[in-house]
Amino acid sequence: MEPRLEYRNMTSADLDGSPWRIPDCFYIAVTAGHAVFDVGADSYDMAPQTEFNMPSGCLVHCSEATPDFAIRVVTYPHSLLEMAMRLIDSKWFEWNAAHPHYTHTPDRRSQRTWRELMTWMDMAEALFSDKSVILFQAMQQENFIEGFWLWNVGTIQAKVESTLPQSRTQSLYRKFVRLVNENCMRERKVEFYAGELHITHRYLSRIVSEQTAGKTPKEVIDRRLLIEIKDLLATTDLTVSQIAYRLGFQDQSSISRYFHRHLGMYPSDYRRSLMPRG
Repeated sequence: MEPRLEYRNMTSADLDGSPWRIPDCFYIAVTAGHAVFDVGADSYDMAPQTEFNMPSGCLVHCSEATPDFAIRVVTYPHSLLEMAMRLIDSKWFEWNAAHPHYTHTPDRRSQRTWRELMTWMDMAEALFSDKSVILFQAMQQENFIEGFWLWNVGTIQAKVESTLPQSRTQSLYRKFVRLVNENCMRERKVEFYAGELHITHRYLSRIVSEQTAGKTPKEVIDRRLLIEIKDLLATTDLTVSQIAYRLGFQDQSSISRYFHRHLGMYPSDYRRSLMPRG
């Protein structure tokens, strides 16, 4: 079946701590509660009236979710986004990709935009939820995404006005995060990332600490890698040895020690904890 635009409501019960791999583009609106989303090597606070979107698939790990945490989610294939991009200046998509997370403020303009987003979500729910049956589905999907992004460009222009230019420290941190996402499955040494950024280990440590409220570069790398391990344990039949090989560990015992050191359990225990209890 070809990928299609889909709408769903999700709560903390749906995001039970296992990584959530989203293969398509997505747009999320938080309607209640709080949580933390780890996306790649980055973390985002998810609060009421927060928008979060990505122009490509990614691996999301939800943690610290309050019992009332609730989100509205639209997922859609990149082919639909490409159609919208033919109508809109690419600079807006570039800005959006660099600023995927936005929490609305109490002012009138921002609150109006939030209400408009909820209207778009209502339309998506009516047309594309699992209970929807519509004619001319492909055309409806194209029209929805093109209209949604044409509307969204107007909101982006308002958001740009409230966004301060990135400092050198912020820019280096963003580059570090991107490098971790691209290389963590084969490179876990901080020296590698400092070298790629042409800065010292000490300076990188200072940057990461400033941008993450005290974390070290190694903690960022480890957190990203652990999410990948948990996802492979949860969504594949690969053995622990095969996962170790895929992620560049020496053998099964080395990845097991690594996993236990950070999470207090072994990979086999984690996999068993995911099995339904009879």
